[in-house]
Amino acid sequence: MALSAAQKEAAKEEAKQYLEYSIYVLALVLGVNPDELDENFVNPETPESNESRYKSFNNLIQQIQTYTAL
Repeated sequence: MALSAAQKEAAKEEAKQYLEYSIYVLALVLGVNPDELDENFVNPETPESNESRYKSFNNLIQQIQTYTAL
């Protein structure tokens, strides 16, 4: 059973809404202004300085890239 074009577009919009919210919340938790985020955002942490924040920032970057790709 294939999805119709309308169903695909609806799923894409739902994914974008979810990512917008997730990016916003994660940015606030990490102390980053969500309005300053774009696909050129660079991880300010290193694995040596704070591994958990480094991984969190990498997750934020991955979400931004996915959102941009949609």
